[in-house]
Amino acid sequence: MTSASARGPAGHDWQARMDAVSTRMPDIDKWFDRDECTAALHDSGYGVTRR
Repeated sequence: MTSASARGPAGHDWQARMDAVSTRMPDIDKWFDRDECTAALHDSGYGVTRR
């Protein structure tokens, strides 16, 4: 595998690579309930503080 092929179809085009990564990002609000995650963190001994 060459370094160019390791970069995928966008090759050396940085913006195209970043756009490809962005489109693969999951919708975190769709998959995680903030209150459930906060409760689980508190149960494990960690705290969540909004900035």
